[in-house]
Amino acid sequence: MPRTRARATPPRLHALPATVEDLAAGVVMLTRAVTQTVEVEGRRMEVWLKPRRRGRTMPRQEQHVGTGLLVATDRDAFLVTAAHVAHDMDADARISLARRGGRRTFLRLGDLLRAGATRPRWVRVGHADVAVLRLHETPPALAGHVLPARLLEGPATPPRDLALVTLGFPLGLFIESRFTAIAMWAHAASGIMRLQGAGMGGPADFFLLDHPGIGGISGGPVFVAPQTRVDSAGGVIAVRPSCVGLLSQTLSDDKGAQFGLVTPSAVIRRALAAAVQRRGGT
Repeated sequence: MPRTRARATPPRLHALPATVEDLAAGVVMLTRAVTQTVEVEGRRMEVWLKPRRRGRTMPRQEQHVGTGLLVATDRDAFLVTAAHVAHDMDADARISLARRGGRRTFLRLGDLLRAGATRPRWVRVGHADVAVLRLHETPPALAGHVLPARLLEGPATPPRDLALVTLGFPLGLFIESRFTAIAMWAHAASGIMRLQGAGMGGPADFFLLDHPGIGGISGGPVFVAPQTRVDSAGGVIAVRPSCVGLLSQTLSDDKGAQFGLVTPSAVIRRALAAAVQRRGGT
């Protein structure tokens, strides 16, 4: 008998996050186990292992790891990540987040889709390295993990003297006793530039970070960190946290120069708007 589900109600949203820990609550690990392959004479071949003792030959598995961000409007909840991360995440992919008490728990991506859906239908915009998935189910495990989408209404590119923090799971690392994302601190190194990253079908908008990305942190949000600044009159003002983009990949050369490429928040907003317009497309 096919499943029937009530329409998802987005989690209740509270005030904008005030600390890095508050921001980290909305950052999740995305993983999917795939069979390892190797290239043999121009063909991709699966790797299978035969145990020394009696037993079945089994495929050798490897983990594809990325980072995602949970956000919601007043009406809908969404999972946001890099397009190249989304490409690897099917209905059997797992979302890791912290349960009450801080221990790691898992959700199957397919269980957040519309009833009867067999695969996630990610929304993309042009060649940009961003993908958005509308969540038709918001189970209790997501409570406290969904950030307000208005966090994405920050500056097009942050001033270079503002401290930024990228949150994610580089190399698949996390703290087991209190599951949370790893924080990497940086500054913007440029304004908006039009570049074509590795594996992209065409150029897209990015800005540069002064540190490179690391495998597993792709799709991780880049936030303006909570901080204070001195204004022109000498007064101290508080800077409101905002999400200025998603970490995409690393730009490097053979001399060792490395920058992180960040997809700006304006592009993420366009992807969210496209997902809202295609309501019912998950």
